[in-house]
Amino acid sequence: QYGFQKNKSTEHALLELTDRILHQMDMNKAPTTIFLDLSKAFDTLNHEILL
Repeated sequence: QYGFQKNKSTEHALLELTDRILHQMDMNKAPTTIFLDLSKAFDTLNHEILL
């Protein structure tokens, strides 16, 4: 969602992700990340109902 917010970019998203991972590693925790690609999810909606 960073690409749709004013003054934010995918670079900001990557920096925040890296910061969170490094913070967890500093706390001796194993960071876990789940990536979801929802780009086609909108195509499966009934657009008449949505409108």
